[in-house]
Amino acid sequence: MIFSHVEVFRMDYKTRIEASIQEHLDAYMEIVKTLYENPETGFQEYETQKVLVKYLKDAGFDVKSSVVIDTDFVVEYKSGKEGPTIAYMCEYDALPEVGHGCGHNLIAGIGIAAGEALKSVVDEIGGTVRVVGTPGEENFGGKVKMSEAGVFDDVDAALMVHPSTENGRWRFYQLNMNSLVRMHMDAILKRDIVHWMQLLVHIHRFQCYVSL
Repeated sequence: MIFSHVEVFRMDYKTRIEASIQEHLDAYMEIVKTLYENPETGFQEYETQKVLVKYLKDAGFDVKSSVVIDTDFVVEYKSGKEGPTIAYMCEYDALPEVGHGCGHNLIAGIGIAAGEALKSVVDEIGGTVRVVGTPGEENFGGKVKMSEAGVFDDVDAALMVHPSTENGRWRFYQLNMNSLVRMHMDAILKRDIVHWMQLLVHIHRFQCYVSL
């Protein structure tokens, strides 16, 4: 089979993105575990914020904490070339008494993985990678407050995943969630968390513009 130069170019990015995730997978799993074992409820995620921000700072992102809410963060990496601003969401608050029953610790780990993976190639393709920590999503709507403050005004695509109680094939629209822009698509979610991370990184190619 003969591939065009463009196809080879894209394959190389895909391979490198997947390699970045595999390289740091143990660190992502440690984040997920740490958050699970130390749950903090909405707008009280002070220690969680420290864990996530430290990792992202060490990974080479420019970090801003407490931008709108005490326990939020906005970190980014600019390639220096023109291109879109792609933002990955991190939720990380837990439920009272229950803990991380909704898997927000997973959302945080996957969001960081996606941001760091795209950062590994963005210097060549152009644009800005942003990872946004949105606290208080169980009850208080951290994204709403941050959106009202303008955090997403210059974002071209804002993306995240949310774990479910079931593995397998499903359609996003079956979740009965509404947005101004929505794409119907199928996803095969494997047991290994790395597939969640890879899925989130690759979705940015669709340029799904999301109303927050």
